[in-house]
Amino acid sequence: QPADHQAFKYIANAAKLTAPQIERPPLGFDWVCEVLKAQGFPGIASEMEIAKASYFLRRKEFDQAIDALKAFEKKDPSLMARTATNLSFIYFLESDYNQAE
Repeated sequence: QPADHQAFKYIANAAKLTAPQIERPPLGFDWVCEVLKAQGFPGIASEMEIAKASYFLRRKEFDQAIDALKAFEKKDPSLMARTATNLSFIYFLESDYNQAE
């Protein structure tokens, strides 16, 4: 199990570094997610969806971050808490306190 966890981390880190370089975001992230799903790594693909939203958040592209998180929220209920937290944070940054709650 520890070896599997370590492999998961290596693949996820490589994907996060590679996605923005392959093609202009979000296309690079989308391509990496599709490849990961096709190769049997849906968990890492889910992590990449969150990484895509984080990428936009770091660049203060809040609308794209919100779109990525809302789309992801519908796909993977197991990570809904992380998604909701990130969405709340974005709304807080935009001073939209009603949405942040």
